[in-house]
Amino acid sequence: MKRLLRLTALALGLTLLLSACGHKNTEPERKDAATQTVPVEGITGLTLCDGDVTLRFEKDEEGNWIWHDDPAFPLEQSAMDELLALPAALDGGETVADGQELSVYGLETPAKYITVTADGEDATYYVGEETTDGRWYVLTPDGRVLYASAESKALLSRSIYDMAVLPQLPVIAPEQVVSVTILTPERTVAFLTDENGVFSLEGVVAGVYNVVVEYNGKTVTQKVEITDHNVDGLVVAIPQEDVNSQLDIKSSGGVTDEAVVGGLDKEAGEQFKDEGGTDPSGGSVSVKMELEEKPEDKNDAAQNAIREILKDKVTDFIDMSLTLVQNGVKKDLTETKSVLEIIISYDTSRSGITVVRHHGDTVETFERLSDLSDGRDMTFYVDTENRCIHIFASKFSTYAISSETQNGGSGSSGGSVVTGGNSSPATGDVGLLPYAALALSGCTGIVLTFRRKRKDD
Repeated sequence: MKRLLRLTALALGLTLLLSACGHKNTEPERKDAATQTVPVEGITGLTLCDGDVTLRFEKDEEGNWIWHDDPAFPLEQSAMDELLALPAALDGGETVADGQELSVYGLETPAKYITVTADGEDATYYVGEETTDGRWYVLTPDGRVLYASAESKALLSRSIYDMAVLPQLPVIAPEQVVSVTILTPERTVAFLTDENGVFSLEGVVAGVYNVVVEYNGKTVTQKVEITDHNVDGLVVAIPQEDVNSQLDIKSSGGVTDEAVVGGLDKEAGEQFKDEGGTDPSGGSVSVKMELEEKPEDKNDAAQNAIREILKDKVTDFIDMSLTLVQNGVKKDLTETKSVLEIIISYDTSRSGITVVRHHGDTVETFERLSDLSDGRDMTFYVDTENRCIHIFASKFSTYAISSETQNGGSGSSGGSVVTGGNSSPATGDVGLLPYAALALSGCTGIVLTFRRKRKDD
């Protein structure tokens, strides 16, 4: 016991030169002075060290506790209350009866400690080894070796981030969640936005896509263009009325795999209006478009009529159809009120590309444009740079894309439809604009921001 008393005289008190969070801390100097537990209300400084990281706290001029390394850190004051009560808890521990050398308890050169400061004086409690029953040895400022609980020791190892005031997160009701789906030929990429409509487009390559936004029971399909790897956005209008637009690509392995349609959302809005151009009270409208590539069929009257015009050209047949469901009543929509834009991936190295349509009893040949900006009903534009065809139409039935020769390519371009960023006047769809919003009719204020990771991020 005499050896214990002589050694503990070296372990009393503490003058601490504090280091920044995350740096190794030197052992505090010990003073030969017996102390009693400092009252909580008298403590003006507190230091924790778990053997690796040192955290120093102090009171500011207003009496609030702050983290010395970052006074602006949002420190939870109640977390400090637990630490301030720790010295009293340690002092109240059971005394170790069989007094031995401090090294037996891991207290000869301890690295873990808590120091409290009051009236310019420091009092330090050192923590040593763990006991066989899960408790810890503690050396008090007055030289006693006590047992400390595992809970008390755990407080010494608290991360500063465990002591932060966390922001109050809003409650997101199911009707507030926006589901965003990017339709690609390889896979469907789906996102759930936060209450502000924010989500990431990381992993979606640049190109033209159909984005499907689902909000509060409504579905809107719109053409968007991801132009590059930078941050981009788009305004997607979600009407208050029950107006929906959908695209369904039914075939696979052909030219329709990567098809994108622009203007479906606008057409659904037009169909919602009555003949006088005003919105009827109540009711619901859903416009659904289906694209399906068809194999050659000698018994198909529409295909035979088209072949009579095209003769020996290489031809891809596509059935384009729309369905209108209005107030629960379903009917085929063979002619739309607005012009839609259908973008088809195609081997544009072929010569003599032609677009024709069989509608009713008539085969009609579309006019080829030299400029995409001239897009209007019954025209098409061949984008050789991005290997796709833009078709502008308002009547839908059997279509055919034909060419004189096939220069080793397949019908599909083999990648996502990519355009140079031109807008399409016939549909009014445009490329993505920086930091745009999901604008809900009636100014409900939900924001849908498309974000794409920059190459250098």
